[in-house]
Amino acid sequence: MDNKNFITKIAFLAKYLGKDLLPDRQKIYFEALKFLTDSQFNNAVQKIVESFIPTTQAPFPLIAHFLQYSGIAGTNRAQMVVLAVKKAAETVGAYNTVDFGDGALHAVINRFGGWPIVARWFDEWKFNEKNFILAYEAAYAACENDPPCKGIYEINNDNVSTAGWTDGQKRLFDRQKEPKKITWIGYKENSTPRVENKNNDVLLLSELSKNIGNIPK
Repeated sequence: MDNKNFITKIAFLAKYLGKDLLPDRQKIYFEALKFLTDSQFNNAVQKIVESFIPTTQAPFPLIAHFLQYSGIAGTNRAQMVVLAVKKAAETVGAYNTVDFGDGALHAVINRFGGWPIVARWFDEWKFNEKNFILAYEAAYAACENDPPCKGIYEINNDNVSTAGWTDGQKRLFDRQKEPKKITWIGYKENSTPRVENKNNDVLLLSELSKNIGNIPK
């Protein structure tokens, strides 16, 4: 989700409900919800306007309300995994190493060929999605714990010698191999070790556009 879109909609809700969300709490909300697409978040805001009734305990919608109204709360973890993988394929792609904060998901991606393979699933999703979900459910139940999935850059440079390089060149080289954190509701910081692994690419998650009336665009 775009941070500017988030701030605009939160400001709108604060004005609508007459209850400000302090900056430190806004940061907590954004970190928990930024895995949503702009469309999902906008849809949640629209439904909050239509349905949310403030109470003494919850004068402003909680994170759980945004998830509920976005439709995510009713989706099981394995289905959310698929959404996260598709979104990562769209925003990060196969070139970068990715960290979903979920060792079971990393294990499943590797089982299906690695990140550069999975990230290029377009039509393949309709054939593979059911088996991917079943594999994830099994891996999650078994507490499998693979490290982040290597992208094309890290795979191609695994055996490169940095002898004779300057410190600056080495830092740049290491920085380019660092995993991109893919934040979603199931992300857990430092959930998996940063060691040897496989890799892959993924698919685009289509963004749905929705007119939400008078709520700021």
